[in-house]
Amino acid sequence: TQPTISNVVIQPASVGLGQPVTVTAATSDALSGIASVTAQDLTANTAVVPLLPLSGQPGTFEGTLTTAPPEGDHDIKVTSTDNAGNQNSATAIGAITVDATPPAQVVLTAPIDNYATNDNTPTRIWSSVPGAVRYQLQVARGNGFNPSEIEIDLTLLGVTYTLPASLIDGNYFWRVRAIDAANNTGNWSTINKFLIDTMQPDATVD
Repeated sequence: TQPTISNVVIQPASVGLGQPVTVTAATSDALSGIASVTAQDLTANTAVVPLLPLSGQPGTFEGTLTTAPPEGDHDIKVTSTDNAGNQNSATAIGAITVDATPPAQVVLTAPIDNYATNDNTPTRIWSSVPGAVRYQLQVARGNGFNPSEIEIDLTLLGVTYTLPASLIDGNYFWRVRAIDAANNTGNWSTINKFLIDTMQPDATVD
């Protein structure tokens, strides 16, 4: 008799080109036992890869596919073979979406470029980008954003962020880029400059 395949899990569901996809399958054969389990991306016609037994989880096998063109929905086929040579296959239709298109460029909306403030916790605001699931914000001392100059480098879910009070007085530059569910990154926004100046002006009394 054919082996049974009771459960197939494929993650992540949305992924870029050349990225790993984990395929997990539960399969069993009461008579002769399982000899091998494999997976293949039918849409991309990739090579068949083995799924290996998971330690501590009898009957569960796991392996990794690497995504390939074309973009769009891909069907993943899992094949289980028992020790008597009987095979059974299960195909997950549209199991993953391969997405190689980066999100659009972010537009910085507030504050304006060359903004000066006496608030050392100013708020940054930028545009929402269709398809983006998070945004990378960088604040640096120099507009080259060299690693030694970067003061803040964060990944955020929203389109606004209030800077911490740890920034001392001086000139800063900031930029943002969008990241989609497949981890494609858009181009960096234009770079805006701002000045933090909390020092009171000197007062001279004659």
